Amino acid sequence: MRSYKTVIGNTESLFTIERSKFICNLKGVENEEEAKEFLLEIRKRHSLANHNCYAYIADESGLIQKFSDDGEPQGTAGMPMLNVLKSKALYKTIAVVTRYFGGIKLGAGGLVRAYGNAVAETVKEAQICEMVFSSVYDVRASYATYEKLSVGIIKRAKIISKEFGDGVILNCAVKYEDKENFENFLKESDFNIKVSEKGEGYFPF
Repeated sequence: MRSYKTVIGNTESLFTIERSKFICNLKGVENEEEAKEFLLEIRKRHSLANHNCYAYIADESGLIQKFSDDGEPQGTAGMPMLNVLKSKALYKTIAVVTRYFGGIKLGAGGLVRAYGNAVAETVKEAQICEMVFSSVYDVRASYATYEKLSVGIIKRAKIISKEFGDGVILNCAVKYEDKENFENFLKESDFNIKVSEKGEGYFPF
């Protein structure tokens, strides 16, 4: 995949339905191990809850998917949650919905709506970003040209980090479709720079 959407950080929302409390935590993760660690953290935090249901897509291609009803009737929690992640095209993301039972049964249909809506509403509150498969460059420049060079680079790439020493090293992520434009800008510029391509990866844009 050239790009995918994910969640920045962790977003938590609280909903009350027929006296039951539903707490949804939505978080971006790097891999399945991180998703499992976050699930364990939520289970410890809400160890007295009746249910900690979850769904996650732990890779950028959608091949690593898991969900659990955690004691709720089969098909009423984890799958509706996963369906929301799929419908919103969110990858490398986990949703955990904690339920504190309030004494009133919701029925299968009510549970499906409650768990699905909890995730859908939390997505609305979350910070979503697009991760784009990019080429990575190091651009070495002098302090004299650094500011003017940065202005030109920002129009064509994303500056990931800056390293200050004898000169300045700008670590840049460049979208695949912008590579030619970026490289031509550097070649045609009159800045005294050194450029090296460092690899590829996904970066937020």
